[in-house]
Amino acid sequence: MKIFLALLSFFFFVVPPVFSQSADENDIKTMLNAAAAASGTQSWAEVSKNYWILDNSTTYYCSYSDGSFVEMYADQMKASTATPVDAPATTQLSNYQIVVSGNAASVAYDQQRNSANGEKIFTHEILLVEKTGGSWKIHLSTVHRYVP
Repeated sequence: MKIFLALLSFFFFVVPPVFSQSADENDIKTMLNAAAAASGTQSWAEVSKNYWILDNSTTYYCSYSDGSFVEMYADQMKASTATPVDAPATTQLSNYQIVVSGNAASVAYDQQRNSANGEKIFTHEILLVEKTGGSWKIHLSTVHRYVP
């Protein structure tokens, strides 16, 4: 009887959260791949409207291998309507590390961006994403460019 109760508890309390997190992880990966693809052809204003939570704490930070950096907030994202200078660019995301906790998740991954002129840009990205209205969206992002 104890074994039966232990197995029953396992299937009711351990298995569902594992599968639920896996579904959330897949949803997050899908959203990130779509956002990365959109960033290769659309303006910051378009990408942020579709894939970001835009409020007073929204932050995008990118550091470059030469030590310079760019920092943007929600208002700046909404106002940035220019098409990317390297458009059309393609992206490939890999090495995901995702930790889901309820309606929030921390995400780390590597990205390779291939611009129209043949330039390859490598980044390591760390994000805070939140589930709002049933969809995962980016709230904070820190991007670190590097030369492999």
